[in-house]
Amino acid sequence: MTTIRPALFVSLLFAPLASAFQNLSQCAICDGSNAGNVVIQISPDGSVLTALPTPATSDEQFVMIMNLLKTQSPTAAVLYMDVIWAGDMAGYLSDLGTLLTPQQLDAPIPFEQDYATVKGVRVGAPYFIDTGFLYYRKDLLAKYGYSGPPTTWDEMEAMAATIQAGEQAHNPNFWGYVWPGAATEGLSCILLEVFATHGAGTIVEEDGTVSLNNPLGLAALTRMVNWIGTISPPSVTSMNNPTSLAAFTAGNAAFHRDWPGALSTIKGTFVEHVTGITLVPSNGGSTRHHGTLGGWMIGVNKHAVAQARAGQLVAELISDAHQIAQFYSHTKMPVSKGIYMGQGLCAPSNPNVTQICDVGTVPSDYLVARWSKVASPNYQATSAMVYSAVNKALLGAVSPRATLALLECQITLRLHGEGALPMQCLTEIAVSTWALTTNLVLTAIALVVVTAAAVGIAVHRNHPVMKAAAPLFCLTICIGGIVLLVSNIAAGLHPARYPGACWATAWLTCIGYVRPATTTTVPPPVWCVVDDADGATCTGSWS
Repeated sequence: MTTIRPALFVSLLFAPLASAFQNLSQCAICDGSNAGNVVIQISPDGSVLTALPTPATSDEQFVMIMNLLKTQSPTAAVLYMDVIWAGDMAGYLSDLGTLLTPQQLDAPIPFEQDYATVKGVRVGAPYFIDTGFLYYRKDLLAKYGYSGPPTTWDEMEAMAATIQAGEQAHNPNFWGYVWPGAATEGLSCILLEVFATHGAGTIVEEDGTVSLNNPLGLAALTRMVNWIGTISPPSVTSMNNPTSLAAFTAGNAAFHRDWPGALSTIKGTFVEHVTGITLVPSNGGSTRHHGTLGGWMIGVNKHAVAQARAGQLVAELISDAHQIAQFYSHTKMPVSKGIYMGQGLCAPSNPNVTQICDVGTVPSDYLVARWSKVASPNYQATSAMVYSAVNKALLGAVSPRATLALLECQITLRLHGEGALPMQCLTEIAVSTWALTTNLVLTAIALVVVTAAAVGIAVHRNHPVMKAAAPLFCLTICIGGIVLLVSNIAAGLHPARYPGACWATAWLTCIGYVRPATTTTVPPPVWCVVDDADGATCTGSWS
């Protein structure tokens, strides 16, 4: 940690951050989009400021900052926050309306102001904005006869396949498209972009509807799965942003998806003068280009003692001067009106220098937000569900259809409870171990008794009493009982797969706790009809 006296207040804005950047630049796996983030500690009397470095990845940073907030640290005052954290952290943050002036609060564009506001309280000060773009090799597109970058996913796939086939002849490590497919937050961002550009919705809509399990969503996820081993290396499933960017800068890919901050990493590399940047492709037709909203905000721990000093520091960090400096040094996109996303800050166009302005006009609806506000305070948990399940689909362990069905159940249960679960989530029953054991034991005993009775009826069928009772009829009843009891055992082991005895559901409900499944197999619903004469019968799917 570096201790800084008030006399060096201005230095705090740049020196500790610059130091952090230098440290993180030595880390091959550090995420450039959040490099340099620190927790600024302020002593209770405001006389000593301390810059506490945070871990390399945003997931680790979230854990560290939440621990500081939950323990009500009196000194951890100024916090750098991913835009998706505001909802989960809101209860621990100060109302910036009491620390900043109306002019300072009004500086960011309205969209950013809204994202920094939770339940009417301004808990974050937008620091810089991020969104996804497609990076590409200008030289390779020209070499293979393409006049410009792709505008649709089909075009990108065709270009990637053609370039890959040609380049692998002399570079076996070359692939058409590299991107972060590891089970991290970055994969949730990629999925959201592919969904949105297919017109498949935003996974969880603004009204809280869990929308990802739909035909267009299935087409989007299937496309991603099909990339693996065709235009993307199998190792993509373990790549994060830095490692996939490293493959691109090493000259081993034609296309790469990343944030604007990647431009600062590309400088000085093999591809510095041949890299282009464009919008994330659409799916053609009426679909639109979309990039996931990213970026960072600054908040104040409401339990920090030196609130006024923290507010002063936030005001300096979000000033236009500091945003402009960050734009030039680390390609961090400003959020303030007038300089938004580097407006008016780029140098004249130069074919040998790649800059964010090369993208051209970014559509007004380009940014697509993750579901962090509507899922508050459960965004981190639901996003982990998404990227874990999607990563398994990319690995081929689970089909895209089963993945979306599972996620619909998991996310709905987490956000809205069991009462909101769709029917397909209720066909899988899981019981406590003791309940399953009890069911199997009692059913087995009953099966033995009925089997013994059937044998007894067959052996003594000529007995006068048995003749009077119609032995064939009695034997038929016993055989029917055996069939039902065997199906009951099957239903207890896996009720949704073997629903032959639907009345087993009521039995299991009585003797054990029933809950929706969290397995990857979600079969279709089944109609069960109970007839007094024929017992329980089940028909096929009604969906």
